[in-house]
Amino acid sequence: MDLLFINIAYFKPGLNINENTNFNSGLSDAEQRRIKLLQQFNYIAIFSHLLYIVIYLSLDFKLFYPLAINLFVFIIPLIISLKLIDKGKYNAAKIIMTYLEPIPVIFGSILFLGREAGFHFFLLLFSILPMTLWTFNYKRYTISLFLLNVLSFLLIQYVNLDQYSITKLPSEYTLFHAASCYIISFMVVGYVIVWYQIVTDRFENLLKKKSDNLTDVNLQLIEQKEIANEANALLKEKQKHILEQSDALTKINKELEEIVATKVKFFSIIAHDLKNPLGALMGFSEILYADYAQFDDKEKSMMAEEIFKSTKRAYNLLDNLLIWSKLQTTGIKPNPEKINLNSLIHETCRLLENMRTNKNIDLDLSIGMSQEVYADKYMLSSVVNNLFSNAIKFTPVGGIITISSELIENEYIKICISDNGMGISQDDISRLFRIDQNISTRGTNNEKGTGLGLSLCKEFVERNGGKIWVESERNKGSHFFFTVSTNWPK
Repeated sequence: MDLLFINIAYFKPGLNINENTNFNSGLSDAEQRRIKLLQQFNYIAIFSHLLYIVIYLSLDFKLFYPLAINLFVFIIPLIISLKLIDKGKYNAAKIIMTYLEPIPVIFGSILFLGREAGFHFFLLLFSILPMTLWTFNYKRYTISLFLLNVLSFLLIQYVNLDQYSITKLPSEYTLFHAASCYIISFMVVGYVIVWYQIVTDRFENLLKKKSDNLTDVNLQLIEQKEIANEANALLKEKQKHILEQSDALTKINKELEEIVATKVKFFSIIAHDLKNPLGALMGFSEILYADYAQFDDKEKSMMAEEIFKSTKRAYNLLDNLLIWSKLQTTGIKPNPEKINLNSLIHETCRLLENMRTNKNIDLDLSIGMSQEVYADKYMLSSVVNNLFSNAIKFTPVGGIITISSELIENEYIKICISDNGMGISQDDISRLFRIDQNISTRGTNNEKGTGLGLSLCKEFVERNGGKIWVESERNKGSHFFFTVSTNWPK
């Protein structure tokens, strides 16, 4: 119903609702249009009733008295309503128009004019007038006024109230008066209907235009949201990338710190391990130099042997150090070739035959005759040599060493070198292959080592695509495993 409250002047080019008005600027546009419509109704009603007085005065002066009483009673509230509008008392003006104005119509129809005059048709006009002047918040009042006006119209139209009439309009004028009332009433109602239809169409167009604008704005907002989401996703991706780089740098920095610490510890170990053979070498050579003539041949031979052993240990230590250094700088690269595993292990074991037989150690070889691997021959021989010599070193006199092999999924051969010697504690196992840990243990016959052998074994095995590990318990022997590929890894 609020569509009735929008004045058609809003939609006419060049026509402003506030022209020639002094409405309160605090009123909404819709309320100003309601006040303007109220003014229009007031002017129409005053003009039409003054026209009645002039017409009937010209026709028959005897009609002037009853008409003048009713019409002036009708016109006076209209004038008051206009004055109230000028003073800004808009609700009071509405009350006069919707509540008081129907009263003169009712009494005028019953007391002065009669049903035949058709004056009560104005009640139909007053039944819809509240709907155009009040907002939907006052729907209870508008519905009540609508029902009262309609019931009053039906009462006058269909109930005989002639006994209450003071005077009646002469019959020769009733047709003219009724026709004029019908015409005025229906013209005003028609005006409201047409006005309502035009306002509805224009308002729908306005709403459609605003809806289209809102749709465009919504699409723009959706596009901006998508752009913002893409930018946010890109920022998150960059942030993730930065965090990954930061984590990588942190990891690299930590690894570098560990490498530096490892090398410092490693060189400390090397310096300590070199000190012992060089110290022995210097000590025996000094004794020989100072008192050479005092020693017999047997003593000289013993000292020469110790000098040789110390020199050999120092040489082996420096040789292993050189090999490890080349590995760290990628100076030694694997040169893979097809190798018969059985032949390589037998050849390596023959090189250490004297060392094994001196301790009366049995050797059990369980290597397939046709097993072949792809590896660097020098590196593989070094690994077998180192592990086999360690097994001899830590196996007691009369012990046994077993070397076996096993094919795994047609891709690797697992080689195991076992002994029944001293074994290794769990704490030492965790440090066994680390270059920065010195686990140089004397053998069962007090044999000495360099402490670098297992670290080099790990480097050689991994560079050939394999793995190395140990299973051992203290005083129960050790089992060293490593794998070699049957096909050179890509």
